[in-house]
Amino acid sequence: MGALMSDRGSTCARTMLPSIVPVLLLGLIMTTALYAGGNRPIAWSLMATGTGGLMLAWSFARAGCKTAAPVGLMQLAPVALPFAVSLVWILLQISPILPSGVGHPVWLWAAVALERPLASTISVSPDATVTALMRLLTYGAIFWLSAQYASRDDGTRSLLAAVVVAGIGLTFYAFILDGLGLDGLGVEAEVTNTGATDYGTLRLGGPFPNPNHFATLLGLLILTALTLLLAPTTEYRIDILTRQGLGQALTLVLTRRWLYAAAIPLFALALWRTGSRGGLLAYASAFACFPLLLAYAKVLRWREALLLVIILGGVGFGLTGMIGLGSFTRDDRFLVGLQERRHAYSLALRAIADAPLTGCGYGTFADIFTMYRDAELPQPRVKLENDYLELAVELGVPGAITFAAIPGGMAWLAWRGLRRRRRNRHFLCLGLSLLVMVGLHAMVDFSLQIPAIAGLFSLVMGASCAQSEGSSGSSSGARTCLCLPPTDEYLQDKISHGQS
Repeated sequence: MGALMSDRGSTCARTMLPSIVPVLLLGLIMTTALYAGGNRPIAWSLMATGTGGLMLAWSFARAGCKTAAPVGLMQLAPVALPFAVSLVWILLQISPILPSGVGHPVWLWAAVALERPLASTISVSPDATVTALMRLLTYGAIFWLSAQYASRDDGTRSLLAAVVVAGIGLTFYAFILDGLGLDGLGVEAEVTNTGATDYGTLRLGGPFPNPNHFATLLGLLILTALTLLLAPTTEYRIDILTRQGLGQALTLVLTRRWLYAAAIPLFALALWRTGSRGGLLAYASAFACFPLLLAYAKVLRWREALLLVIILGGVGFGLTGMIGLGSFTRDDRFLVGLQERRHAYSLALRAIADAPLTGCGYGTFADIFTMYRDAELPQPRVKLENDYLELAVELGVPGAITFAAIPGGMAWLAWRGLRRRRRNRHFLCLGLSLLVMVGLHAMVDFSLQIPAIAGLFSLVMGASCAQSEGSSGSSSGARTCLCLPPTDEYLQDKISHGQS
């Protein structure tokens, strides 16, 4: 547990603030996930309040320290700068002191309809914008705290291991709900709400309101467990493409990393049961990229990486096929949904054209879209199922580009660290792979708008980006096929033969 508390030459934060804080942060995220994935006011308010309290505790602990924070703003500048600019713009959207001509046209239309002047803001619903801003600040605080406590490899490893353990518990909870026929709110699940896959059973959604959202979480968990399973070590090299090396690797997996090896098929089974077809395509792409990044980082040999690409990519696309890839063209419900989605996108473009520079206010898509919905969309749409277009509607095109620069900054930090660092590159590969996964899935869904998923993503990305700074160590990171911590017997055997 103490490994989660990292410092660089300073002990004051360690003595004033217990190292249990990162575990509390993870526990807070997982607790909110149990209630509709945190997608309810009471759940995201709990997450915001708890995270704010932990942020205040960290700030209080740092106030008495004379040394700099483990990870400073300058190190995270590619993320912090667009995040700060986005915050300023969102605050301006709810500001009543802006010139009247800057406000959204809806206020003018309402004034004409009511035949009286109205005070205008850019946001069509300032209350909704304030709520969305609160959630955004929560994710930023989670990212910051995670980076502070995972600024060294031992902290990152322990934090990610806790994520896997918590994910195992949440997955078993999802299967229990499925067995009892309940959804995340403890009420009886309905086929019309959760959907049915081609194999005729309810889709596994766990506590989340949509199985596609649970699939995003499972994809994150699989990549995290895989990262810890393949974490490099400099003590020895194992080549699993040889018979002897394969035997050694299997022995070490079964003795030291059996938990991660067991977690991966559990998460994969749950991912298959979600029936998320579009999501699985994004996850398969990320799973295929991950080994290639490990090879570039010299954690794997290229031939070993290609083998993993075939295995992981094959499994990912195979799972997609098993849940009915062919139904993309055969399923009438899917075709109808696709037509409605395309029409919704065209209406979103009209909304963007009405306020291309200012948008309608962060978090107000549901409010503004009711004005554009027509008879071709019989059901109201709370989300657009395309985060990029939705951001352009809410923030305007310049604001959406700035907001998109936040994950872009994360990618830049991870890529820069991958080129500079000699150790712990696998954590950076994890961050890049996660960005590929959620970036692709955001084109067809809105999983990152679910508080529990956004919070966990921020936690893992904070730990990954904390490793972007160059290492001062002298070790160069062993190139291994399967990188596992050695057992004492294994090291003693090597020492006795003069091979250590």
